[in-house]
Amino acid sequence: MHEMQDYVNALLFNFTGYLPAQYPQVEPVEPAPHPLKDADVIYSQRQLDTDIYLGKYIAASRKIELYPTNIGVVADHIGCEPKDLKLVVLIHEWCHAIVHLGLEKEEWKEFSWYSQNLCGSQKADEILKKILRVYEGIESNLHEQIAQFLTYHALVRKRDSNVDEAAKNRADRLIATFTKLMQVQPRPYVIKLNTIPERGLLALNLIKREHLTGGQLQSWQEILDCR
Repeated sequence: MHEMQDYVNALLFNFTGYLPAQYPQVEPVEPAPHPLKDADVIYSQRQLDTDIYLGKYIAASRKIELYPTNIGVVADHIGCEPKDLKLVVLIHEWCHAIVHLGLEKEEWKEFSWYSQNLCGSQKADEILKKILRVYEGIESNLHEQIAQFLTYHALVRKRDSNVDEAAKNRADRLIATFTKLMQVQPRPYVIKLNTIPERGLLALNLIKREHLTGGQLQSWQEILDCR
């Protein structure tokens, strides 16, 4: 699990430039809160909500839950390796954590100093409260669009920027798993794959700095679709 977490953290830092103020705790949960009993109905109606059936980021406790049994069931249905789907789900949930806890490098250094020094503990708490407030102010559908956008484009950049053939092949498998999963997911998880990555990163930066009022899905889409 630690190797997976290191992979995900490096993957998202290289794409977004954000470091988490605090690292989320990752916890496998069995049984899942919502076991996949009527899986065929869920697939046919595109109701496979990742954050219900496969994993969940809990901002208040800064924790990621993964549901391994459900992940195995879905992997068998969409035709991928369970380990690949597990990693895609972890990346998706870590993206939620980055939207919540991610700080740019200089901000991260400042927060780290405050959190490690007694005289700065109050300031560190203020920063944590502020970024939680910003995170909770984002529309729920926009949360999923951002997490999907970051997952896909971070993997594409990993594949395209790597000279190591094994690393390229791993990223390719994860991209294929991501797109197969998206085919059974509801609308909030469906993204356009041909968007310009820099547009999404700009929009995310504006949201995190509260320059996009209310974290609105419409504003996000307008920036991505701008020509």
